[in-house]
Amino acid sequence: MKFKMIILITVVSILGGCATGYHARNSDGGYSEVRTNPDSFIVSFNGNGCTKSEECVKYVLLRASELTIKNGFKYFVILSQSDDSYTEYYSSSTYFSSAIKPGKSVRIKCFTKDPKRDDAIDARYYWNQNKPKDRL
Repeated sequence: MKFKMIILITVVSILGGCATGYHARNSDGGYSEVRTNPDSFIVSFNGNGCTKSEECVKYVLLRASELTIKNGFKYFVILSQSDDSYTEYYSSSTYFSSAIKPGKSVRIKCFTKDPKRDDAIDARYYWNQNKPKDRL
């Protein structure tokens, strides 16, 4: 029985050992968005138990940059943001564990011209500085 538990923990560690990468949402997390107006979106990113909170911030801004560019805009401004993190609990007859799954959401407004605001983000610049290695 102890041997089976060690194998189970090893398999779970191997399969779940990697942080959520930059991809559309699936059962492991990822990004999603809702278009709220022609120039506005709510963008979210959720990670797994191995994802750092800083990665969620990076990836939610990457998706915001990508949406801005793909929709013909050049800049975006974050109008509001929220922390969507939660704790997931696991248990069996022999152990109890938990994992914090970080999440971030931002509501953005996009612009074709520089809105001359200190909080405006140049989408192409941000994308080029932070894009995933598989998208070089």
